[in-house]
Amino acid sequence: MNGRAVTAAALIFATAVSGQAGRAADSAWAIVSPFARGPAFRSPDPVDALLDAPEQSAESIWEQLILPPGSIYLRARATDVTTSPYPAHYLRAEYARNRAEIGALIARDDGERNGADLLRAGIEYSTAGTRLVAGDFRVDHALGWTVASTPAWASPTDPRAALRTGARGVRRNLSSEEGRGWRGAAVSYDPNGESSDTTASSQSAPFSADIWAGVADYDARAGANGGFVPYSVQGDHRERRTADLETLRCTHAGARFGVHLPARLGEFEAIGVIDRFDAPIDADQAPARFRIPGRRFSAFALAWSHSDPGRKRVIEAEATRQSTGAYAGAIVAGTGLGEANAVLASAWRATLGFASLHARPYLAFGTDPAGRTGGQLNWVHKLPGDRRLAAGVAVDVAEPAAGSQEQTRALAHLTYETALAVNTTLRLQAIEDASWEPGGSSDSQVRGRALLRREQGANRIDLRGELSRGEHGAIGMLSFGVTNHGGEFASVRFAVTGILHAGRGVAVSVIEPDGPGRFPVRRVSGSRLRAAARVDVHPLAGLLIWLAARAESRLSSSAPNTGAQTPVVSAGIDWFR
Repeated sequence: MNGRAVTAAALIFATAVSGQAGRAADSAWAIVSPFARGPAFRSPDPVDALLDAPEQSAESIWEQLILPPGSIYLRARATDVTTSPYPAHYLRAEYARNRAEIGALIARDDGERNGADLLRAGIEYSTAGTRLVAGDFRVDHALGWTVASTPAWASPTDPRAALRTGARGVRRNLSSEEGRGWRGAAVSYDPNGESSDTTASSQSAPFSADIWAGVADYDARAGANGGFVPYSVQGDHRERRTADLETLRCTHAGARFGVHLPARLGEFEAIGVIDRFDAPIDADQAPARFRIPGRRFSAFALAWSHSDPGRKRVIEAEATRQSTGAYAGAIVAGTGLGEANAVLASAWRATLGFASLHARPYLAFGTDPAGRTGGQLNWVHKLPGDRRLAAGVAVDVAEPAAGSQEQTRALAHLTYETALAVNTTLRLQAIEDASWEPGGSSDSQVRGRALLRREQGANRIDLRGELSRGEHGAIGMLSFGVTNHGGEFASVRFAVTGILHAGRGVAVSVIEPDGPGRFPVRRVSGSRLRAAARVDVHPLAGLLIWLAARAESRLSSSAPNTGAQTPVVSAGIDWFR
């Protein structure tokens, strides 16, 4: 099993988890359909999916891996072993047998002294439509406005973004991302399994349900008003960060009940969560996620979803209200217009006090929806000759808060993709985003991206370019990458990237064949030359051993630490049987 096969298998498994490929996979339109949930990409290449989402890693794909019965999956890696006395490491093991799955994770971030800074373990057992989960678990439901543990790994320029919510339901949490999910137990009842549509005629049972309870620990510090201020992201336990670190424990419980409505009216859901912290939160200083006064928090939501059997017409909605009095929600609707066009529209609204403690909805702008009202419209057109055109616009407006003005943000994008020749693809993309305040400041940025890809047998050549220009500067990037699957036993990836930077406040996304994920995406600025290489060896069926290295040289003589940098070396092993 070579590296590409492993990646493709992971995507197939992940799509099976999301369960939304459905009957649409039988038609050519499914290839460009914006309405497939989960990682149903046009090709099994995580690079394409991550190109416009630099904060995500291809690790998200592996964390949705589902194992066939009787299989074992092991993964070990060590990263940045040349640059830190305490390099990052990661050990993961999963085993599936009949109706049971068990897994464990040990991880440490770069610079942390504790050898097992993150420990996770969980077991699942399924029988007759009922699934039991014990240990570390995570929950995702509806559009993610009430409870969502998994990143919505989608970008504003992805036409399918508003519905790309990944797997839904309750499942084990072996994610290396810290600060999300709980440790406890859950039970899920769904005799219908992962059906491909929500029409009543396709369902064998009229309802489904989930119930869960557990605890979560958050890093925090003492606040000025007697409460505690949690960090928005838990997990940085390097020595310089832990001097005043406190642990804030939260006890959590939640439930979901879904009813399949008659007459093809879709599915109706009620979702509720309740939390109690062991110490009060200082809401005046806490980040947006913990905008909760006191110790208690709860939220209740109603959701509805409907689609036709082929998912060519989809509508989903969710409205949630929190114990603080805040409310939020969104509606997403899409339809295919013949065999060549599709349109997807979404709208969202959240009041100023909205706390995204467990919420992870898709947003075209940033991650905090509090006080914002917006919408997005995307269109996809399939042209003759294996060509595709996609365009979209998004706008949102912020309510004026104390000491600030109303702010408006807008984004527009246009993507064109064509086959220049056999095995040769060209993708062009233009993006403009802007923000402004009435009678106040404004900011705008224009980006252009291009990808020229040539595949011939076991070889692939990628030429990527990006140019970004804003009011405070400009940055350009050109990257050349080669992938060679040298037969059954080895493959090599190499990329060299040049970046020219002038001004400030602008950055580009660089994709490199090394690091903790398959193809990590890094946000960089400053003039530099970077090179990265990765070698995969497959000595036995199902066994992958890889070694990667990255080095760079800063091109600006006035910048600190100018010149060649110490190469960063990473290594890993994957075994699947």
